[in-house]
Amino acid sequence: MNRKLSATRLPVLCTLVGLYLGGFLPAPSFAEVMVLDMVQPPHYATPTPAFFAAAAAGEVVPVRQAIQEGVSVDAAVPRPLPAELASLYNPRSRIALLLNDPGATALMLAAANGCAEVASELIASKANREARTRSGIRPLDIAAERNDTAMMQLLLGVTPESDAARMSITVDLATQRATLSRDGQPMMVTKVSSGKKEKPTPPGKYVVTQKYTDWRSTLYHNASMPFFLRLSCSTVGLHAGVVPDYPASHGCVRLPSEIAKKFYEIVPKGTMVEIR
Repeated sequence: MNRKLSATRLPVLCTLVGLYLGGFLPAPSFAEVMVLDMVQPPHYATPTPAFFAAAAAGEVVPVRQAIQEGVSVDAAVPRPLPAELASLYNPRSRIALLLNDPGATALMLAAANGCAEVASELIASKANREARTRSGIRPLDIAAERNDTAMMQLLLGVTPESDAARMSITVDLATQRATLSRDGQPMMVTKVSSGKKEKPTPPGKYVVTQKYTDWRSTLYHNASMPFFLRLSCSTVGLHAGVVPDYPASHGCVRLPSEIAKKFYEIVPKGTMVEIR
């Protein structure tokens, strides 16, 4: 146990000593002092530039060692940016851009380079997956920008045993059909309406990253998009809407209202979606 008096421990202890000396409290027992010390916030070491460099490079051993030594996993890259850290990367690289955004954390750096093993170590040590840089970027946004579906699922807490790992959605643009499956077995098949010719739905592999019961479009006149399943932090998703027998949307995948509600209820965040 770290016995060093932190800035949060000292005022509490001074207050108790004052009350004791003033006769307002009996002398605390040794056990009570120990309990008081244990409930105070722990003292964390300040990360070195080498810790952030290791996280960005995917070097799990030094990252694990720093964690074991009590480093603060949620500390931001120091400002101004240390020269020994800035000199490691091309100024136009993704890592360099992130380093220059105040508030960047080790987990963000790991996500930016797809370092799943380092990210797992940090997450296991309770790193904040919702931390944001000054410009509002989160680790999940970084993984989505790279289309790193495995990292997105890791950041969303998906494990091999979770429902999200067992569920999947496949959208067939040619037949305008979507299939919801569990353990590879179809559960539900429905007709859909994807993006029209001027605004086609982009094919690819995605992850359900957010869910909204009543989302409003920020692009198309505040249009209602009920039971919205956002794909990989993008503007594209699945939602309830008018479903004719042809592509008619602005890029999203429309589902019949009752089906959209069922998808919303059944499909957890982290579920894989393939549009082809």
